[in-house]
Amino acid sequence: RVLFRSTASSKVYKVDLAASPLGVSEISLQSPNTFGVLGGFTVDPSTLTMFYSEQDSYLLKSLDLSSSSLVPQTIAGIKGLNGNLDGTVSVALLNQPGDLVLNGFKDRIYFIDGSSIRSLNLTPSKVSGELEISTISGDPGRTGILHGEDRKSTRLNSSHSSVSRMPSSA
Repeated sequence: RVLFRSTASSKVYKVDLAASPLGVSEISLQSPNTFGVLGGFTVDPSTLTMFYSEQDSYLLKSLDLSSSSLVPQTIAGIKGLNGNLDGTVSVALLNQPGDLVLNGFKDRIYFIDGSSIRSLNLTPSKVSGELEISTISGDPGRTGILHGEDRKSTRLNSSHSSVSRMPSSA
């Protein structure tokens, strides 16, 4: 199966590659749940878990695609409250969660959050027992990230999820 999203409607579709002709169907969440404004998603193929961000509610969520009842679970962020605060998922704040990726060990999600790159550790902390969010790079109060001796600047453009180099004179 392949998943893709419609950026115009925030809908997620699955494609059954084994069907002939190819079968395409919308992933519909169990009522009253709906997908918010999707920032991005990634899937753990070993557990059929989809992790996704909702930019309008400032949340990271998970969805068990193997379940017959598709009920999303909030894993980070506080609905309706945005900010940039690292820590356990019960207090961490997200600003504009966007595209995300699951690392190769399947124990950490990296995601764009406004002008920062942040991570969600999927292994509960030995101290708190909770998952934790941390900022890897970036400053939420600035539009770019400075490297070294201010010779180069890397600008994160979360709306396009791209990284581009800017000359030192910029």
